[in-house]
Amino acid sequence: MSKARRPLKRHALLAMCLWITFAVLANWSAASLRMRWDFTTDGRHTLAKETLKVMARARSPIEVRAFLPVHVPPPYSAVVKSIRDGLADYQAASSVPFKVTVIDPSDPDLSAERRKALETEARNYGLEKADLQVIQSDRRVRQSVWFGVVVLYGSKQAVLPRINRPNQLEY
Repeated sequence: MSKARRPLKRHALLAMCLWITFAVLANWSAASLRMRWDFTTDGRHTLAKETLKVMARARSPIEVRAFLPVHVPPPYSAVVKSIRDGLADYQAASSVPFKVTVIDPSDPDLSAERRKALETEARNYGLEKADLQVIQSDRRVRQSVWFGVVVLYGSKQAVLPRINRPNQLEY
């Protein structure tokens, strides 16, 4: 190996080590920071400044109980997905413990006793069943599901108004 090629090999090895280090650090920082880019015109995936201020003032744990159907066809599935995504954004922005529990009292895997207990819990929060118009086998069918979100903070409880559109979670 000539003397002129040795520095070139060292520089190439050093550059490769630096690139690998950079890639590892970039991957680590991306994994530790939850950041999502919102390119929608209406800012659908960005929490409002007012919401972030309210979240920063929280002093005790926040619990959210979301009564949402697991198996629901479009367009309702988009609403359920946006509620879940929005709650995950709130959870990430919270400075206090923020627990989200998604409940489907109509889940066929639940026992009859458990289903009845969850329906009673939803009624006690002041939630009502929602009637959805679902198309099955070329006909419209009414499907009755629990569809509501309850926020528990200390001794306070807030029931969010019914959410009908994907961009309606933050109001």
